[in-house]
Amino acid sequence: KEFELDPETCGIIFLCIGVGYAISCQIISMITPHFKLHRILITGLILLGIMTSFYSPSGVYGITPKVWISCTALFCAGLSSSLSIIPVIPEMIEEAKIDPRMKDCLTSQYHQDLLNDHISGLFNFFFANGNCFGPLLGNLMYVYWGSARSCDVMATMMICYAITYFFM
Repeated sequence: KEFELDPETCGIIFLCIGVGYAISCQIISMITPHFKLHRILITGLILLGIMTSFYSPSGVYGITPKVWISCTALFCAGLSSSLSIIPVIPEMIEEAKIDPRMKDCLTSQYHQDLLNDHISGLFNFFFANGNCFGPLLGNLMYVYWGSARSCDVMATMMICYAITYFFM
């Protein structure tokens, strides 16, 4: 709306996030064995928060609206999304394995596979809920605050979440 673009051009612009994610998925799978998963997740959340502030003009951060800034932010958000999505399941599995209550449950390969299945199910459950409720919340924020303020609020929330996650 702010850039007065036709629907086809908007669709191509929003393709940037998918292209960024597709490229970074290949890279992240090679990088994750060399870094702590916790740090990769925090880096991804902070970068995603910063990129979210560039989606539209920001009243808080003083960003002026330009198409190339939004395209670059969407592409970089796709790159940083893989940082905050891909390492989640391995970290959940690692945390479950060090939990003393799980020590007796991991005696066989069957039990380890069962644990992987349960964690994958939990991850996908919450991921699907986020895909359902995220757009609903985003639309409510857009209706009440507009695009610029909504992006600022979401960016701030992501950065605060990353800081909180750091201390966990």
